[in-house]
Amino acid sequence: MPDYLKYKDSRLFWLGQDMLEKSKKYNSSVIFFSKKRFFDNLQNAFSLGKKIQVHYAWKAHYRNDLIDILNKMSAGVEIMSGKEFLDVTSAGMLPENIIFNGVGRDIKALHLAIKSGVKAIVVDNITELDKISKECMALQKNTRVFFRFYPFWNNHFRPTSFIKFEYKLGIQNKEELNEMLKIVYSNRFLELSGLSFHFAVRNSDGFLHKAGFDNITYFYRNLRNDFKTLKYISIGGGLDSRYLIERKGFSIRSLLGSIAEKADIMDELEELIIEPGRFLINDCFIGISTINSVKVLNSFNWYIIDLSTNFLVPRANSYFEVFPIIKKETSRKEAKFGDGICSSSSIIGNSLFLPEMEIGDKVCILNCGAYTQNLASSFGFELPEIIEI
Repeated sequence: MPDYLKYKDSRLFWLGQDMLEKSKKYNSSVIFFSKKRFFDNLQNAFSLGKKIQVHYAWKAHYRNDLIDILNKMSAGVEIMSGKEFLDVTSAGMLPENIIFNGVGRDIKALHLAIKSGVKAIVVDNITELDKISKECMALQKNTRVFFRFYPFWNNHFRPTSFIKFEYKLGIQNKEELNEMLKIVYSNRFLELSGLSFHFAVRNSDGFLHKAGFDNITYFYRNLRNDFKTLKYISIGGGLDSRYLIERKGFSIRSLLGSIAEKADIMDELEELIIEPGRFLINDCFIGISTINSVKVLNSFNWYIIDLSTNFLVPRANSYFEVFPIIKKETSRKEAKFGDGICSSSSIIGNSLFLPEMEIGDKVCILNCGAYTQNLASSFGFELPEIIEI
């Protein structure tokens, strides 16, 4: 795989592709997608250890041709709704390779999951487990469940960068856990086969994953005294895009390698499941856009571009980075990038120190893959075309 991003003779190259040449074919904004990069990211994740199993978080980007790659690599998907279940199975994903996540699914979605025989349904509250239990009884169908924990409630360790205690994700006290265990005990169709924890934060140094894994192993060891069918630990969320992780000098191995090593020597553990979305898909996409307007201020320049926030949704944890396609030998100045929408939130890039540019110059926007296309709307502007290269 070529260098991810570099300048050569002042021209920007992405995955070995000359972005200047690519941009000449398009008069308006466009998004390029590299299927090869997705495959490479997936291989990178699988290389962690012999017990690693990867389930792509489907919510990060809906693209049916990803299913072919996942199937070829014997990977699965992680979904959160009945709609997503229908999407991925219609595209060719087998139910036994689906982990059904979520915190409040309706009975129709749970019926689909139980009847089809998904790999597992992740559950973290009594009322939803009760619904699953009753549906299993009605269908006379065996179903695996994973219990999702907030992994730090058993001690005083509360990482400030982790999701807050008493947030909606995870079993958070012993009383709730005991009631859920009673439901499992009382239903011969329910099998508690795995434990799960979820981060919901972008992590690039691995500290939280290591701490969370050590805590979740506490539950795994203790619950195994009563449940001989426990054989999975599942880790959801938390990984930044591969490009940003590696640019900081880290890798997926430096984040999760020690966890994978511990999993490999746990004889009773069949799989350590990771559920990356952003890590796998975010840096597989790059946007090309044109500067339509320049607003010069004392301390910085505003550049208004034609790739809008109706696609590059300005979510709190999004991070789009802008690079000129041609690196000019001009003075550098702080730059901010926005679109033509009259809103204080329609910002694409902020506080970037770049050579000064002018109307008509083209730029590339990185990290366009995760939570863009699947959250996009027609508000204000046309949606960009997505082209595989």
